[in-house]
Amino acid sequence: MQSGSTPFEVCEIQSCEEHPEKIVKFYCLDHSQPCCTSCATLSHHKYENVTSIQKAASGIKQSTKASGLSKKLREYVIQLSKVIDDRNKNLADVENSTGEIQRRVANIKTKFSKHIDKIEETLIVELTSTKRQVGIELKDEIVKVDFRTGNINILQVINVCDGGGTTSGIFIDDHLLFTIRQSNKVVKYNSDGTSLLSELALPSAPEDITRIKGLEVAVSSPELRVCIVDGDHMTLLQTLKLPEVAVYGLCFIITSHSSTLTRINFLSGQTVKKIKTSGQSYFVLSLEQQDYIYVYSNKSVTYAVGNTTKFTYTSNQLQGPRGIGKDLAGNIYIAAYISKNIHQKTKEG
Repeated sequence: MQSGSTPFEVCEIQSCEEHPEKIVKFYCLDHSQPCCTSCATLSHHKYENVTSIQKAASGIKQSTKASGLSKKLREYVIQLSKVIDDRNKNLADVENSTGEIQRRVANIKTKFSKHIDKIEETLIVELTSTKRQVGIELKDEIVKVDFRTGNINILQVINVCDGGGTTSGIFIDDHLLFTIRQSNKVVKYNSDGTSLLSELALPSAPEDITRIKGLEVAVSSPELRVCIVDGDHMTLLQTLKLPEVAVYGLCFIITSHSSTLTRINFLSGQTVKKIKTSGQSYFVLSLEQQDYIYVYSNKSVTYAVGNTTKFTYTSNQLQGPRGIGKDLAGNIYIAAYISKNIHQKTKEG
């Protein structure tokens, strides 16, 4: 057996298999087995082909297969080094590309933000200009409208419950609400008054009606009470008993009777403030927290701010003033049920 054909890697053997305490120093070519001094003396002394481990290994180191394998390993190492270098280069390229992409994204973001800011500035300028122009046009239209001239025309007459003692009415969204004193109820009509939609019975005869918030309305009764009604579903929400307040006209829960106007809290029914008047203030219109117009007598109304009277309007053609209202320009309208007419006054009198 040639030394180059041995299947063992002698350099890795350190101790003998049969005598672990002995170090391998020889190699038996007949048995193709490494052995120690004891093995060579006891087991392999009959064989002449026993040589030292160094001499046996020298043939392996010089074999053609070992040389070829070593060459291939060196080539693999070179190729692997190139692969590692390529991977490192690719990793560096990725890092550089990532930085470049981030810079581009930041640049695009900056440009986009500037563009949005420019659009916003343009829109603000255009909106301001449009607002100014619309304001001018509306002002021109308002100037063209003279509320103090022209006739007040009757557009339509609504026969509420066949004329069964209607007392007061109010517009609420797309509906009309009326109080019917003789039958102790509030009725609801459509916007043109052609169809009765629903009605609500009240515990006492109603007089005036006014909106307080949303679709809720307040209905006054001379029997010292105010009823809070849901004008949408036509249900009675609350009844305020006012033992010390004579309730007749209402506006934002300012009750009027005789020479006293009383402002009350519609949630609790508690009196907030009392205002003395100089006449028979049965009906009242509240323009602001401190402004109010009330019936002064059977032929006059008074406009007051706080405790100061701005003017009192008196006319022989104004008999039995009851309903009081105002338009967007602040002009005041007074409906008289005895003289059957409507009087129009400016807020300056």
